[in-house]
Amino acid sequence: MCFTSPASRVSLENAFLELAGWMPPLRRPGGVPVLCYHGVYNGGEPPSRDRFGITTHALETHVAAVLESDRVVVPVTDLEPGATRSVLLTFDDNLVSHVAYALPILRAVGITGTFYLSPGDLGAPGRLSHQDVRALLAAGMLVGAHGNHHVPAVQIRPTEFVYEVAACRAFLLALGMPLTWAYPGGYIGSFRDYHERILLDHGFTVRFTTLEGVCRPSPRRAQSRYVIRRLSSVRYVRAALRGGLQFVRLGKRVRALVEPRLLHQA
Repeated sequence: MCFTSPASRVSLENAFLELAGWMPPLRRPGGVPVLCYHGVYNGGEPPSRDRFGITTHALETHVAAVLESDRVVVPVTDLEPGATRSVLLTFDDNLVSHVAYALPILRAVGITGTFYLSPGDLGAPGRLSHQDVRALLAAGMLVGAHGNHHVPAVQIRPTEFVYEVAACRAFLLALGMPLTWAYPGGYIGSFRDYHERILLDHGFTVRFTTLEGVCRPSPRRAQSRYVIRRLSSVRYVRAALRGGLQFVRLGKRVRALVEPRLLHQA
């Protein structure tokens, strides 16, 4: 049972993220940091209920930190197992703010992002349209699958999941896109081994979670990403670029054991 107030939990989370940003990487060399963004807001702070929304100013600051590092922003098609100086930017949930606000920021500095969207949700309120997808592709961006509908894999029957995967596969191939997948939710317990086998059988060799860590490309396992939150500072982003933040990953694993009901909060 949790006795802390929402405000207290926000303060604790902020303190934890700041502390994690100070800690040195506790990992072996190698791997590709993959940053995971969600909503982008222009002109004011994101609403407090959106833990993953950031401002355009924050995104610009993060992109500047990426460019100031000695890493090169690459598209998902250029992920290589032995890469040591690359970084990948991803955006989840096919939100209208991705085209309205994120895309101009990326284009201004000439870097590529990969946008994970749900084809079945295109055109819904607040979501990208098919025209928006064409705008992303025309700008040199890539798109991947985030489920045909944004539903965690464990919440649907295996037969439904097969249909979701097949629909996403057809959608991406029609656009000439590589078969890459980001699990909706992506948290610990949001998918099982059989989901991994289904995706592999359909050709999805790159699959992302939302568990912090560097990506070490291999079709045998789902890959880690660094989730950027409303409270993530530039220091936090720089720690991700160094391949750190193992304490955030550990914190999620501990929370999954202590408070299973909070698993849905990436």
